[in-house]
Amino acid sequence: MDYCGQKLTDSWRIAVLTLVITAGLAFLASSLYQVQVVQFSEFARDQVRQSVRYVQVPGPRGKVFDRNGVCLAENRPSYCIAYYVEELRKRGNWARTIDAVDADIDRLAAVLGIPREITKERVAQHVMQSLPMPLLAWRDVEPVTLARWAEAADAFPGVDVYVQPERFYPQGSLAAHVVGYVGRDRPQSRPGEKVHFYLPEMFGKAGLERQYNAVLTGVSGSQMIRVDARGYKHAVWEGSPAVPGQDLRLTLDVKVQRTLEKALRGWRAAGVVVDPRNGEILAMASSPAYDPNLLVPSPTAGVWNRLNTDEALPLFNRAVQGRYAPGSTFKPVTAMAALLHDGFSPDETYTCNGTFVMGTMRLRCWNTYGHGPIALRKAIEQSCNAYFCHLGQTIGYDAIYERRTRWGWAR
Repeated sequence: MDYCGQKLTDSWRIAVLTLVITAGLAFLASSLYQVQVVQFSEFARDQVRQSVRYVQVPGPRGKVFDRNGVCLAENRPSYCIAYYVEELRKRGNWARTIDAVDADIDRLAAVLGIPREITKERVAQHVMQSLPMPLLAWRDVEPVTLARWAEAADAFPGVDVYVQPERFYPQGSLAAHVVGYVGRDRPQSRPGEKVHFYLPEMFGKAGLERQYNAVLTGVSGSQMIRVDARGYKHAVWEGSPAVPGQDLRLTLDVKVQRTLEKALRGWRAAGVVVDPRNGEILAMASSPAYDPNLLVPSPTAGVWNRLNTDEALPLFNRAVQGRYAPGSTFKPVTAMAALLHDGFSPDETYTCNGTFVMGTMRLRCWNTYGHGPIALRKAIEQSCNAYFCHLGQTIGYDAIYERRTRWGWAR
C-alpha cells in the first residue's frame, strides 16, 4: 500500500516538473519570438545607434588667385604615416595595446632613419579618445622616407600612408600680408548634426585667408564607422560628400605686386598701388615680409620665436595696421576746403621762405630755400608745405574737418 502511494506521488511530481519545464520552454520561445521577430526592427535601430560613429570630413578649401589667374594659395597633398590601432590591439587592458603601438613606432622610426614625432602620452590619448581614427605618427614626410616605408611595409601591419590636404603658397612671401595663412582646428558642426569624431580643418589665421574664411571653407561631409563594444573599427561607409569652398579672385596683379615689393626690399616700409579709375588695389606690400609656408599647418618653435623677436616686425602689416600722418596726401582736402571757403582766392599768393613758423613749431618745406611767392595752383604742383600750413591756418580747423568728413575720411 505504501509502495503504491509513493509511486503515485512520484508520478505526480514528474507531471508537475514536466509542466513547469514545458511552460518555461514556451515562455522562452515566446520571448525569443518577441525579440527576434516582433521587436527586431527596434533592437536593430538601437544596435546601429550604439555601434555606428559619425566622422566629420572637411570640404576642400577654395584657392586664391590674382586678377590674371595666377595662384596665390592652393592645396597640396601632405603624405603622413599613420597607425590603425585596431590592427595592433592586444588582449587585456588598454595599456598592453598602448605599449604595443608605442614600441612599434620606435621600431619603425629605426627602419625609416627618422626621429619619432609623437610621445607615448599622445598615443594613449588617441587610443582612449579617437580609437577608430588613424593615428598620424609622422606628418608631411619626405619622398625618401616614403620609399623606405614601402620597402618595409610588410613587416609593419596596421601602418599605412594617409594623405591629407595642406595649404601651399606657390608665390612664397609675395603678398604674404595680404593673403595671410591658415592653421588647423576642429571643423564647425552643422546644426542638429551629431558628430563623434572629426578630421581637422584648415581655417584662416591672418590676412584674406581669415577675412574670407567663410567663403573659402567648404561644407563638411561625413563618414560612418561601425565599431565593436571596445571601440575598435570594423567597417566604414561613405556618408554625405564634402562640398569644396569657393575660390577667391583678387584685384591684385602679381607683376605689379612683385615690382612694388622689389622697390621696398631692405626697408621697413609699406606701399599700395591703386587703380585711379575704380579704386581697385593692384598691389599692397609691407616690408619686411615672411614666407607663410613656414607657418602651415603650425610653425615650429624656432620659426615662431624668430618672427616674433625680429625687431623689423615681419608679421606686422604696415600697409593696413600702421598709423602714419597723411602728409602731402591730405593737401587736396585742404585745397578743396579753401576753394569752398568764403573770401578765399586761389590767385592769392603766400611767400614761402622754406619754413613755416607757428609759435614754437617750425615746419620745413622740401625746398630748403623756399618757393618765394606762390599761389594755390603752383603750391599743389610743388607740394609746398609752407603754403598749405598757412592755408590751413587761414581757413581754420572747422572748414577742413567738414570737408574731410564729407569725403568719408575716418578719424
